[in-house]
Amino acid sequence: MKPQILIADDSDVMRTLYNRILSDGRYCLTFAESIREASALLSAGTYDFLITDLMFPDGYGTELIKLFRENGSGDKCLLVSATLTPESAAGKAKELAILECLPKPFKTDYLLGLVSAVLSPETGNAGSAE
Repeated sequence: MKPQILIADDSDVMRTLYNRILSDGRYCLTFAESIREASALLSAGTYDFLITDLMFPDGYGTELIKLFRENGSGDKCLLVSATLTPESAAGKAKELAILECLPKPFKTDYLLGLVSAVLSPETGNAGSAE
C-alpha cells in the first residue's frame, strides 16, 4: 500500500505545488484547504505523513499536528510557514517535537528528499511500495 500523505494548506498555489512535487505515483495524496477540513480527514482516516502550513483563516497547523499525534501517527509532520526563518525553524521543530519545520520558500528537491527518506520502504517507516 502506498504511504498516505495529508497536505493542509489554504493556498491553491501551494497545494498545486505540493501535488507537482509529490505526485510521482509513490504516495497517495489527500489535500485540505482548512483546519476544519483537515481535522475531519484526520479523524476519519490514517495518514503516514502530515504536511501543514502554520497559519490558516480558521486556526493553526499546530492543531493538526496535535490531532495527527493523538491518532497515533507520531512525529512524521512537516510544518511549513512563511513566518519562519532558517534560524527559527529548527527550534520550532524541537518545540513541537516534529520531524522538521520548513520556511517558505523552500527548495522542491529538499522537500521531496525529506518525504522520500521518511516514507521509504527501506527505512521501515511506512507502507510498502506497490
